[in-house]
Amino acid sequence: METLTSGVKYELTGTAPCCFKMQCVVPATATKRAYADVLTKYLKNVPQKGFRAGHVPQKMVLAQYGKSINGEAASTVCDNAVNEVFREKKLQVVPSTIRFEDDSNPDLFKAGEEFAFSITLEAYADIKAPEYKGLALTRPERVIGDAEVDEAAQTVVRSRGTYAVVEAPAKAGDMIEVAYTADGVPAELMEDKTAAYLLKNDNAWQMLRDPETIPGLTAILTGLKAGESKDATIAYPADFRVAGLAGKSFPYHFTMKSVHAFTEPPSVLAAETKSYLEDKRGPKKADGQPDEAAAANEAASNLRLARILTAIAQAENLNPGNNELSAYCYNLAMQTNTEPDKVAKDLFKDRDRVAALMMMLQRDMAMQFVVKNANVTVKKEGEAAEAAPAAEKQGE
Repeated sequence: METLTSGVKYELTGTAPCCFKMQCVVPATATKRAYADVLTKYLKNVPQKGFRAGHVPQKMVLAQYGKSINGEAASTVCDNAVNEVFREKKLQVVPSTIRFEDDSNPDLFKAGEEFAFSITLEAYADIKAPEYKGLALTRPERVIGDAEVDEAAQTVVRSRGTYAVVEAPAKAGDMIEVAYTADGVPAELMEDKTAAYLLKNDNAWQMLRDPETIPGLTAILTGLKAGESKDATIAYPADFRVAGLAGKSFPYHFTMKSVHAFTEPPSVLAAETKSYLEDKRGPKKADGQPDEAAAANEAASNLRLARILTAIAQAENLNPGNNELSAYCYNLAMQTNTEPDKVAKDLFKDRDRVAALMMMLQRDMAMQFVVKNANVTVKKEGEAAEAAPAAEKQGE
């Protein structure tokens, strides 16, 4: 076990991506101090007929509230120890996922003695802001709205998120490190560097999603774990971008070297997926029923974007203030034909709703920052793209 400066001993073990089990031992000095603090609070505030507040005999208080005092002291030492470990390990924990194990019985707590407990929890993966200034965005020469520019920026930002190595089989959306070799390739074709890269590579990084670098790669490598191999035939379409490969087929041998996934705490992903399934506009199967797999993919993609935008906002110190809140309330009032003051009053009745709104506004500010600092180019039909003037770029 590791030991913190407070004397708390702990062991943190990863049980799955974003999932942990933590065992803690709180020193006797901490349990004694916590119990004394809780007891003092009860002695000062407990009402008792015939006694003034703060003058109820300790023996009487313990007789009536002893179990509650013990339980609150146990809860206090657990919360303090857990939060101290979180700070030490820089874990961003999902609060609703903290669960005490069956062997963590608060009834065993005794002031002045060590107290051991264990919990399970989920935490967000550590996300660092990717390179987001000067993103290359291309648009056709036509009048477009903010939505189109934002969509292009979101696509680029999503692709630059932080991925972690996982032991799980590869799936759509993962980034993989793979080695591959095509057999029966004419020697002259290998002289073309672009074609050669697609035909033989000992250390290629590929994204399992559209658009694919090698046709059919996602379907072929989905389900493959690091260290596993697979043979498959790749058929390049007649209109493939590399002329030397267009219309040709080759047998390939693939070896998965590593799988990297953008992981989210299971409970967070499940909640986001559920919201997609409950949304009438969510993905549907051919029979009209909700598509759970597609919903999960969309949920993961949006969570990835949200986390990256939050990291960008933190890096640039972008925080919504009164102006952003006022603008939101005014726009909502216009949409609902309601007075802005009433909208604001109703909003601030719900702390959770306010917190969610502040996060949404912060991410909007981050996306505006990305778009404003992007290197937007204008592509005329049939012509090469031209860099957009700075004033036009900032006005998009």
